[in-house]
Amino acid sequence: MSVIQKEEITCKCGERFEAEVVQSVSATEDPQLKDLLLAGELNVVKCPSCFTILYAERFVLYHDSSSELLAFVHPCSRESDRTALEKEMASTFITIQEGLDQDEKFSYQPILVFGLDTLCDFITAEEDLEDEVQVADALCRSLGLKEKRLARDAARRKGVPPIIPVDPKETDQRAALLKGLEKVLAANDRLEHYKGLRDKVVSDPAWTI
Repeated sequence: MSVIQKEEITCKCGERFEAEVVQSVSATEDPQLKDLLLAGELNVVKCPSCFTILYAERFVLYHDSSSELLAFVHPCSRESDRTALEKEMASTFITIQEGLDQDEKFSYQPILVFGLDTLCDFITAEEDLEDEVQVADALCRSLGLKEKRLARDAARRKGVPPIIPVDPKETDQRAALLKGLEKVLAANDRLEHYKGLRDKVVSDPAWTI
């Protein structure tokens, strides 16, 4: 669930004041917080003395179950501590998993992000990919192609769309994949992620799904 707490903020003018700061976001339960994030308004506060708009940069845990996305978001100033924070994230994730019932456990791994702007760019890119995936899904049905479906987290880590078209008429897996991609791109040449996948497969004879 989302967590919002009051914290003390210090303005450059010297004023100290309390403001509500979001510590974790559940995008599925609280989509309005996701909207604030994408609008660049999450954890933005105003000094009551000089009225300066401040960004209360804090650690934020972001979770969107529909996208299988669990992000540990640290301030950009901590990027030099990446190795230590990766270890900390792994340990924290294990602790979280151990505290959940079997049917509540995450089936996907967390990612480490520095800065809410970086997270926004990541989410926007994922939404652009999802638009392409929906088009590819419809084209597979209309073109008589089969689909290789991957879990979103697995697809993300492999750098491919979660739905991959394959031609059922080809018995060789590589040929089926390339023929499926070519047919989808022939029907819609604006699917940039699928173009990238095709180029990746063409350039690497050993590439497999």
